[in-house]
Amino acid sequence: MKFKEALYQWSTLNGEELPSNKIYQSNWDQINVKRLINELILEKDSEKARFKALQEPESGAWL
Repeated sequence: MKFKEALYQWSTLNGEELPSNKIYQSNWDQINVKRLINELILEKDSEKARFKALQEPESGAWL
């Protein structure tokens, strides 16, 4: 019963998308992170630009 409850909670947050390989936590995390980025961070254009800049390989060069 716990697994069904967990899937219900998952679907309320992330829709019907499930990871292709369900045994690895990172596969579940990737879907959650993608949702969070789309919902929270990328609402403002300035935040979107900052996020994309951080993904560049040379973004930490000043450190």
